[in-house]
Amino acid sequence: MKRQESGELLWGVIVETEAYSLEEPACHGYRRRSPQNETLFGEPGRFYVYVSYGIHHCVNVVTDRAEWANGVLLRAVALPGEPERVAAGPGLLARRFGIDRQMDGCSACSGQDLFSRA
Repeated sequence: MKRQESGELLWGVIVETEAYSLEEPACHGYRRRSPQNETLFGEPGRFYVYVSYGIHHCVNVVTDRAEWANGVLLRAVALPGEPERVAAGPGLLARRFGIDRQMDGCSACSGQDLFSRA
């Protein structure tokens, strides 16, 4: 969910994800810990936001435990009343919800402007 400037909530159902662990070559923490992937090694329940191909923001939710890089990439969200593909793909999802690197490290569970619910 995201609270928009108008005060209305933009919400949807997560319909596609990918999970990554420190032990997998596709995980951003696989090779080494760095300033760019530090959030992925942090406390669970935080957003890890990175830029793909220099243009697309991608958002993950950090999972498991601190000091062990684990995350779930949010790949697609179905938004009621909006075109089916508007948030289909990590870059489109981030764009529709206004997610960028400034959200990196923010709580995914708080009452801030962007948050998730179980």
